[in-house]
Amino acid sequence: MLFIHLLVGCGAPLLRDREAQARENIASEQTATPQRTPATPTPISESSDLMYKMLIGEVAAQRGEYVLAAKNFLAVATQTHDEELAERATRFALFAQDKELSLNATTLWASLAPNNPQVKQILTGLLLKQGQVDQAVANLEKLLDSFKDDVQQQQDTISALLEQEEDKDKNFNFLKKLIEIRPKDTSILLLYARLLIDNNQFDVAQPVLQQILAINPSHEQAALLYAHILEKQNKIKEAIQWLKQQIDKNTNENWQFLYARLLATDEQYDESIRQFKQLLTKHPQRSEFLYALGLLYLQTKQLQPAKKYFTSLLSNNSQRDTAIFYLGRIAETEKNFDDALIWYKKIQKGDNYLNAQARIASVYAELNQLDKAIEHLQSVPVENNQDAIALIQLGAELFIQKQLFNDAMTLYNRALESDPESVDLLYTRAILADKTGNFEQFEKDLRAILEINPKDVEALNALGYSLADKTERYQEAQILIKQALELRPNAFHILDSMGWVLYRLGQYDQSLEYLNQAKKIQDDAEVNVHLVEVLWAKGSKADAKTLFEQTFQRYPQDERVLKLKEKLFK
Repeated sequence: MLFIHLLVGCGAPLLRDREAQARENIASEQTATPQRTPATPTPISESSDLMYKMLIGEVAAQRGEYVLAAKNFLAVATQTHDEELAERATRFALFAQDKELSLNATTLWASLAPNNPQVKQILTGLLLKQGQVDQAVANLEKLLDSFKDDVQQQQDTISALLEQEEDKDKNFNFLKKLIEIRPKDTSILLLYARLLIDNNQFDVAQPVLQQILAINPSHEQAALLYAHILEKQNKIKEAIQWLKQQIDKNTNENWQFLYARLLATDEQYDESIRQFKQLLTKHPQRSEFLYALGLLYLQTKQLQPAKKYFTSLLSNNSQRDTAIFYLGRIAETEKNFDDALIWYKKIQKGDNYLNAQARIASVYAELNQLDKAIEHLQSVPVENNQDAIALIQLGAELFIQKQLFNDAMTLYNRALESDPESVDLLYTRAILADKTGNFEQFEKDLRAILEINPKDVEALNALGYSLADKTERYQEAQILIKQALELRPNAFHILDSMGWVLYRLGQYDQSLEYLNQAKKIQDDAEVNVHLVEVLWAKGSKADAKTLFEQTFQRYPQDERVLKLKEKLFK
C-alpha cells in the first residue's frame, strides 16, 4: 500500500478547480441562453460526455466507490491524454485493489509522464505483483537509469518494491533477472544476499557476498554479512579467522568491532579486550566500547578494571542505569551486599528496572532471607501483566535455585489461579514439571496452551519432542511436530524434533535427512548429539565417532554431550 499513500492528494485540488470551472461555464451558458424545450432531443456533445464521466467519477470517489471512479477517470484520461486524470484514475484503482484496472491506469499514466519516477516505481510494483517479472525488470531499468549515480536512491527504490511483494519466489526471480542485466551492481547483489539470509539460504548467500567483495574488497556491509552468516551457522572460529583476514587488508572500525565481539563469543577474552582497547583509544567516550570492556573484565572476574569502565559510563545519560546495574553486580560479586542493594535501588525506571528488582530479591535470597526476597518481588509496582508474570517467574526461579521445587510450584499454582490462561505461566510451570519428572503435569499444561492457541509452535514442538523422547507415543508425537513444522518450516529445533521422532520410529534414513537439514541451519550441540545416536544405531559407527569428537571439541562442557560420551564412548 506504500505507493497508494504516496498518491493520496496528488492532483486532486487542481482537478477540483478544473471541474468547478467547467460547472461555472455550463452554468453561465445556461443563464446566457433562454431556457426552452426542444422539439427533438439534442445529441450530447463529446465534451459534455467527458464532463459527465468526470462528474460521475467525482461523486463515486466521494462515496468510496473507487472502481467506478477509476473507470470514469481512466476513460476521460484515455480520450484526453491528460496526465493528471491518469494519475487520479491510478490512485482510485489502487484504493479499490483492482489489479487489472490499476495496471491499465498506471500504464496510461506512465506513457503520459515518461520522466516521472513515481509512476515508474508504481508500474514496476504492479507488474511484479502480477508475475510479469521480465516487464517489471525492463521498467525498473528505466527507473534506475533516471537516478544516474544516486546509488542510495536506487537501493531504496528496489527495497521498497521488495517490501510490497509478499511472494518470496517473485522477489527472488525479480532480483535474479536484475542481476543478469547488472551483474556488477553491488547494491542489487547486496539486496539479493540479504533476501537469501532472511530465508536461511546461507550457502547461496555466501558466494553472492564473495562476488560483491571481489568487485569491492572494502565493501563494509558485505564483509559484515559474510561474518554474520558464519556466526549464524555457529562457525565462530571460521568467522573470526575470515574477518581478521579482511581487517588485515582494509582497516575498518565496524569490522574490528564485530571481530572483537566474536572473539568474546568464542571466549578469547584477552584478545577481545585488546581489540576493544584499540577502538577506545580512537574514541575514548564511545559508550559501546566502555560497556564491552566493562562486561569483559566482569566476565573474567577482573573486578577493579570492570568497575573503572562502568564508572566511566556513569556520565553517559543513556547508559547511566546500565552502569549502575553492573556496579551493583560487581558489589554483589564482591559480597558487598549492602553496597549492591544501594546501587540496585537507584534504578527506578527503564530497561534495567525489573532486572534490578530481581537482583535485590537475589541478594536477599543470598542472605538467606528468602521470605523477604519473595515479599519484595510481590511489592514491586508494575505497569502491565507481562511484568507481573516476569516477577512471579523470578520468584519461582529463586526457589528453584535453592532446590525448593515444591515452593516454586506453589508460586506458579497461585499465580495461575488468578490468571489461568497465562501462556507464559503455563509454559514455565510445564518446564518445572518436566524438570521434576512430573510428565503428567507437563503434558497437561502444554495441552492447556494448545487449547488457548492450537498454533502455538513452541508448545506443539515441546510436547511432540517429549512424547517421542519419554514415551512410546511416537505417532502422536509425529503429528504434533509435523504441525509445528508446517507453521515454521525452517526452525532448526523443530527439524531436530522431527529427526528424533523418526529415529524413535526406526526410520533412520529419513531421520538423518531432517537432522542434517537442522545442522545446516544451526550447528547445535543437541542436533549433533542426535545425529551421532542415529549414525550409531544405523551402523555407521566410524562416522558417528568422528562427529562426536568434533562435537566434544566444540562443546566440552555440554551436559548432553557428556551424557552421550558416557553412553557410547566410555
